[in-house]
Amino acid sequence: MNSRLLPLDRWLLENRRSALILAAALAAFVPICWIVIQANGSFPDDDGLVSWMRHPHPSQPFAFVAHVFALLGNPIVACLSVALVWVLVDRLLGPRYGILVFAAVGVVAFNALLKTILVAILLLILGMGPFRVIDGAHWPSEVLAGYALGLAWTIMVLAIGLPWATSQSA
Repeated sequence: MNSRLLPLDRWLLENRRSALILAAALAAFVPICWIVIQANGSFPDDDGLVSWMRHPHPSQPFAFVAHVFALLGNPIVACLSVALVWVLVDRLLGPRYGILVFAAVGVVAFNALLKTILVAILLLILGMGPFRVIDGAHWPSEVLAGYALGLAWTIMVLAIGLPWATSQSA
């Protein structure tokens, strides 16, 4: 087996049959969702989930975690941290090393830019479904079925295509 493979690729090759079974189960979930929606108009408690999504409760644990990350990501907190580290490094090791702190900040800024781009792309992928629910275009169960179908397709393409791609690179 090719040692240059990523761990997930290696796992997928070793567990190809299980991955295809998972893809089949996810694909089978889609018609089940369709049948339930055709019979009932929606899944049980789709309305309750839509209501919660439109009006989340600030007492939920998610609100506390969001506040903690907002505080850590605050530009003032970040600037104060960099200034403190710069002063400490400059006094303890000298100005030459103090400048390295600012070089590191440049790397952090570039990293933040890349993360912002990645998060934006991820939000587009993951947020499309819930926002279509909030917009009233789909039920949560329809979005879940769409995600299941997309994941099943991805797993199937990887499970079938990865052995071919690795044999081509050898």
